[in-house]
Amino acid sequence: LVDEMTVLEQGVPFTGNTQHPRESLISAHRTVKPGIVTFNGDVTVIGDAMSDPQTISGDKLNDFDYLMTNGKDTASKRMLKTVKETAAKLQKKLMAIEETGPTALGPAVLTSIAMAAEGKPGSTVVICTDGLANVGLGAFDEAKTDKQIAEIEVFYERVGQFAEFQGLKHGPPPTRSGRDPPRPDRKTHGARR
Repeated sequence: LVDEMTVLEQGVPFTGNTQHPRESLISAHRTVKPGIVTFNGDVTVIGDAMSDPQTISGDKLNDFDYLMTNGKDTASKRMLKTVKETAAKLQKKLMAIEETGPTALGPAVLTSIAMAAEGKPGSTVVICTDGLANVGLGAFDEAKTDKQIAEIEVFYERVGQFAEFQGLKHGPPPTRSGRDPPRPDRKTHGARR
């Protein structure tokens, strides 16, 4: 079970290895400026772990413009130190993450990509989740019609295009074998049968 988090690594691609994702973040790239974002029913921006986390909740989870602007602004305040400078605090914050309840995947991804867009060219967004997006923008749980599903897909496409335009790398982390994991089935929104 992978805890729900989105991880930004400025300027260095994520490299899959046999360590737990939390441990590999600390040891793999000590010179990058991390921007950790966790999510469940809310989105929590930990950044480089040097300041108090910011929690995004309620109606803000459905506000594209707020999430984009806040993500950009947050990068300049919460992504200042390198992993080497913040390793102890990062380790403590990462090890405290627990999987709980709902999944605000869309708002977390948008926040993370907006933060990474303020970093170095080639910054990477790594997304780890164990759940179906069911809170805020991009939530699939209430989508019943093809039109509703199409609107959600437009949201993710818009976020992906922004990331691509900014020169960001994004997607699921490689598996331990180093290969990309299989993509989720779009018709079942990632659910396996």
